[in-house]
Amino acid sequence: MKKSDVLKQERAAIEAKIENLVSKADRSEGDDAEFDTLRTELEEMNRKIEREEAAEKFMAERATHAPVVHERKTTPKDYSFRKAIYEMSYAGGLTGLEKEMHEEAKRKNPEVQGIGVPEFVINSRADLAAASSAVVATDTRDFIDALRAKLVIVQAGARLMTGLTGNLSIPRLTGGAAAWEAENGDADDFGASFDAVTMSPKRLAAYQAMSKQLLIQSTYDVEQIIRGDMVRAIALAVDDAAIEGGAANTPTGILNTSGIGSVECGTTGAAVTWQNIIDLEKEVAVDNADMGALAFLTNPKVRAKLKATSVGTDQRMVWAENGNTLMGYPAYVTTQVPSDLTKTTTGLSAVIFGNFNDLLVGQWGGLDIVVDPFTAAGKAQVKVWINSWWDVAVRHAQSFAAIKDALTT
Repeated sequence: MKKSDVLKQERAAIEAKIENLVSKADRSEGDDAEFDTLRTELEEMNRKIEREEAAEKFMAERATHAPVVHERKTTPKDYSFRKAIYEMSYAGGLTGLEKEMHEEAKRKNPEVQGIGVPEFVINSRADLAAASSAVVATDTRDFIDALRAKLVIVQAGARLMTGLTGNLSIPRLTGGAAAWEAENGDADDFGASFDAVTMSPKRLAAYQAMSKQLLIQSTYDVEQIIRGDMVRAIALAVDDAAIEGGAANTPTGILNTSGIGSVECGTTGAAVTWQNIIDLEKEVAVDNADMGALAFLTNPKVRAKLKATSVGTDQRMVWAENGNTLMGYPAYVTTQVPSDLTKTTTGLSAVIFGNFNDLLVGQWGGLDIVVDPFTAAGKAQVKVWINSWWDVAVRHAQSFAAIKDALTT
């Protein structure tokens, strides 16, 4: 019951007493004195009721116009690498969403040594579709999306597979043919044969030093700087492995894959000619592999040389002045394509052509971020190691051909 209603009940009792006094035919001096007292109490009660009703009206109007505050549900997109690294370095441990995600990563991978980051945090696009309207549209924190943009091989068409668990075996058709038969003759066995493309996780570790002052900042721009550093380190390593690879503990890249087509410029290496570019296309086409995301991939030295190399006598250059295309195919350029190959002559470069849809890049699980706030404490820096697990495979060697002896000087 409202306070004003309680006061109104008390006023009704006072009014009842006054009615009893007024209704007497012969009032005494004592009755008159009591009447005066009750009338004063009635006037004071009316003021109290008026004051309480005004207060209750004010509160009712305020409640009607008050903004409704909804609790914002956190999503994987809200994960902060900056906050996680800072808390592990200076706050004694993780809290909030970062702690919850670490525990989830540990549940899936008990061998996590540092800050565990689950795969669905790194690649949170599916979760973002159901995110609340409170999420700002221009917030581009999706880690894998940024990684795709940095990976030249993915831009060229390589397939990036995330969230893998255990070793991967992809069946590959290697034989089988149909045959012409008489109208009522028995069909021969198709004779299909299969093997498998296998992939298994290989540890990729990246290192970054961050200042304490940077980690103290909580702005979105600082978060993007930290994410950008991680993306850049991982992308460079994955691109390098997918293009060349072959070293110990490293995936086997295109250039070291057995069975890809080969075009030689010269006995000891030579400058790439228009005919060499044609031959690269031919090497893929004769194996019926000229389909899918066909593209060229090379380094800036080769591009510069081809911009100064004429197709024939009409002075048309092999690599056009404007744009990045060769023979009408997209041509991607990165310093990750080696320029230190040897064939009697040293300092030779590579040129790759093929169907990049047949280049498979796999990622296992999420990230394991190990934080060391002690080694560089004197410089007010935190050392951060990012561990992740990847592999690369060429689905069909015939889908690629390469020059490995391009002279660019």
